[in-house]
Amino acid sequence: MKKVINKVAIFCDFFNSLGGTEYYNFMLARSLKQRGIDVKVFIGERPKYKFWLNLLDKNNIEYFYPKKFHKDLACRKIEKEFIKKVIKVLRSWQPNVIHSHPPGKMLVSFFEAKNSFSNIPVIVTEWTTPSKNTAHWYPPELNRYINEISAFIATCEKSKQGIIDYHNFKGNIYLLPHLINAASKLPEASIDNVYSVGVISRLSPEKGLDYLLGAWMQVVKSFPDATLHIYGHGDDEQHLRSLAKALGIYDKVVFEGIFMPITGIDEIGKKHAIFVQPSLFESIPTSIIELMARKKAIIATDVGGISELINEENQTGMLVKPASTEQLFKAIIKCFSNPSLIIKFGESAYKEYLNKYDLNKTIDKLLRYYEIICREGNNESKTTRCSKK
Repeated sequence: MKKVINKVAIFCDFFNSLGGTEYYNFMLARSLKQRGIDVKVFIGERPKYKFWLNLLDKNNIEYFYPKKFHKDLACRKIEKEFIKKVIKVLRSWQPNVIHSHPPGKMLVSFFEAKNSFSNIPVIVTEWTTPSKNTAHWYPPELNRYINEISAFIATCEKSKQGIIDYHNFKGNIYLLPHLINAASKLPEASIDNVYSVGVISRLSPEKGLDYLLGAWMQVVKSFPDATLHIYGHGDDEQHLRSLAKALGIYDKVVFEGIFMPITGIDEIGKKHAIFVQPSLFESIPTSIIELMARKKAIIATDVGGISELINEENQTGMLVKPASTEQLFKAIIKCFSNPSLIIKFGESAYKEYLNKYDLNKTIDKLLRYYEIICREGNNESKTTRCSKK
C-alpha cells in the first residue's frame, strides 16, 4: 500500500541570517505546506531576528524554539535541553518523516536523546560539499550517528561524493536540486551598467572576497569608472572595508548591506549585468541559481558543484581557479571588453536554469523520496520486531 505523507517535521540549527540555509528551510516548509502537508519547524536556538518567523507565520506554519541563543557556536547545551520538548511534541504528533538541514547540532541532540523512541525516518539535506575544509561546521559527535540517518539529499554530484568520502555514509543519497523561487517576471538579458559588478555573499573568509578585492585593484587601473557592489553581511565586513582602504579602492567598492531573500534578488539583478562568486569552497550557492534565472553573466570559482552549472563549454559563464586574483581580474576584463559575451552567458545560463530547476517537479521528487524511506523504515521495523520474537 502506498504510504501517504501528511506530516513532516523540519529540524534546523538556526533561523537567523538571510542566507542560503534559511532560504532552503523556508522554501521546504512553505512548499510542503502548499501541498496540504502539516509542517512543524524546530529551531535549535532562539532567532535574534524575526524575518523568517514572520514568513512562517504568514504561511500558517507552526514553529518551536528555545528561549536562548548561542554565543559559543560549538556549544550544544541549548539544543540538548530543547530536544526534550521536541521529543514530547513528536511523540504526540507522530510525523511521517523528520527532515533535517543541516546535519548539525539539532540532529545530533535528537539521536542522543531519542533512545528507544520512534521509528520515524530521518532524511538530511547536505548543504555544502563535505570535506576537511568544512569540518568545523559539524558537531564532532555527528560521525557516531551518521548511519542512523535514513537517507541524504545532495544538491549536486560533488556534494554527493563528499557525503560518501567525508561522512562515510553507507545509505541512499538522492540528488535533488535547490528549492528556488522563480523570477517574478520573464527576465531580459542586458548590458546596462556593464562596469557595475555585483557580488552576493556572506561576508566571511571562505567566500574568497579578499581575492576579489585584490583583483578589483587591478580592474580599476584599466577601467577607472568600474565599481564593485557587495551584497551581504557577516563578521568579516570590517576586515574587508579595511582591506579595500589599504588597496586604495575604497571609493570603488560599495558595501550594499543585506537585502530581502526571495524578493530582493529581482531588484539587485536589474542593477548589474555581471556578478562574481569568488568562494573558496561551496556546493552550489543559491545566489548563482537565482542569478541564472535572471539571465545574468556569472564569473565563479571552480569549487564544489559550481562547474555542473557554470562552464564555458555550455557558454553559461566563466570559471576561474579559487584564490586567484589574476584569473578573477582577467575574467572580469574579458567581460568588460566583450559585451556580446555577457548577453550570451546570460541567455545560456537562463536555459540551463530552466532545464534543471522547477520547484514543483523538485517537490514531487522529494515526496517520492519520503515515500521510499518510509516504506524502507516500515520494513526494517517489521524485521526487527520479528527477530525479537
